[in-house]
Amino acid sequence: MPPSRSKVYLVGAGPGDPGLLTLKAQAVLQQADVVIYDFLANPQLLKYASNAELIDAGKRHGRHTISQDHINELIVKKALEDKIVVRLKGGDPFIFGRGGEELAGVVAANLPFEVIPGISSAVAVPAYAGIPLTHREHSSNVVFLTGTEHPEKPQTMIPWDAIAQIGTIVVMMGLTSMKNVTQRLIEAGRDPNTPVAVVQWGTWSHQRSIVAKLENITERVMEKNFTAPVLTIIGDVCQFHKNYNWFEQQALFGQRILVTRVETGVSSLSEMLSNFGAEVTSCPTISIEGPRSWEEFDQIAHRSQEMDWVIFTSANGIERCMDRLRTLGMDARIFGSCRIACVGASSAKYLEQYFLTADVVPSHFQSEGLQEALQSYDWKGKQVWLPQAEESRETLSKTLTQWGAGVHATPTYRNVLPSNDMNPIAALLQDQKLDWITFTSSSTVKNFLELLPEEGKSALKRNPPRIACIGQITADTARQHQLPVDLIPEQQNIEGLVAAIRNACSPSKDLSKA
Repeated sequence: MPPSRSKVYLVGAGPGDPGLLTLKAQAVLQQADVVIYDFLANPQLLKYASNAELIDAGKRHGRHTISQDHINELIVKKALEDKIVVRLKGGDPFIFGRGGEELAGVVAANLPFEVIPGISSAVAVPAYAGIPLTHREHSSNVVFLTGTEHPEKPQTMIPWDAIAQIGTIVVMMGLTSMKNVTQRLIEAGRDPNTPVAVVQWGTWSHQRSIVAKLENITERVMEKNFTAPVLTIIGDVCQFHKNYNWFEQQALFGQRILVTRVETGVSSLSEMLSNFGAEVTSCPTISIEGPRSWEEFDQIAHRSQEMDWVIFTSANGIERCMDRLRTLGMDARIFGSCRIACVGASSAKYLEQYFLTADVVPSHFQSEGLQEALQSYDWKGKQVWLPQAEESRETLSKTLTQWGAGVHATPTYRNVLPSNDMNPIAALLQDQKLDWITFTSSSTVKNFLELLPEEGKSALKRNPPRIACIGQITADTARQHQLPVDLIPEQQNIEGLVAAIRNACSPSKDLSKA
């Protein structure tokens, strides 16, 4: 009998875009003890397996990290160690993914297993290239072929005469065999003028595509220096690529952007950039922890009926404040008699999930912008509660005091350095694989440079990516650390930062107010 915890999951990682991972696959990764992953499984997916042993079993053309036989043995070996094993495979494990081969040893060892399908590149890549595989006027059937056959399998087993008659033909892993495939199809009667699309790195931010004729597609691909992985679509439906190629037309397509802020899940900078086609690498440079003491906060919470205003300066402050109130047996009702102000639109939106609406929201994402929005109110004798970071700037507090308010600044969280492995970020800088770095506070600038290894700092100094800062104060901090600042948005919030980057990448169209 196998150990009680043992189970093998054969999981499809999808074609590359991390957003195409299924929810079930994500849940399994989160509970995995071991993840054996492929070259075509996006490395970003490994963040869900933060507690797992990670084994690179990637197979690249002409170079295998681990042989297929060794992979099969490794899956069984790790499962017999009383572990949950995830075999993470690009695309779908049962569509030219050798999933059937890898399960043979699992079944022979009498190990429990489960297959979690993935979105196959066979259907995803054409969709990202704007090519419908079927169309009532052009193709009512489709066939999938592999361009990499088993070396002992005779070519005569492929029914070329029949395949040539299919409306749409999709060839996976077919770069080296492209000349042979096209010749076979023409010999079998396919029109040499049939449109053919070849898509490299489909669904990834560096996707490339080309359309030519069946008789000359191989030469065109060689001229453009396409390398694996590629997917080939053959058929009249390829004509739609010209007008339907939505993915490569996105405003930030091909832009590689490093995000250094902690994401709250509302108005996520990473998500917003990704939605415009950017390849985003998330590197939080701040870790959020509770304050050293809740004493001051608790005192004001029990005196909340005395407060006239509560001012939130970040989504983190809101979240930690509400968490602490629950611990005290309280909730948002304690703010019933208060006016509420938030530092920006993102914080105000985050507040709404607690059924609270901010009375004051400035357009500028800085405490100075908040001060401008608040200066028209009468503050003399008003009691103001500031739940904020333990080491917040005192600008707002001092200004309110000067206006005559009684200010009660209570720490609700601390910004501390995270324990990130920054070597991958240093490597991206050394290889010049970043187009942008975004900073949303002075702390993100300082912490990023403190965490970055020396080789990364040297690369940053030699060949800096474009640097975007959310406001003037953040930009001043960056410049004080000898970082060139390329962009400060006019609208100093997350939405404005994204729009400004879009505008910088598409200068012909002003997107600053989009």
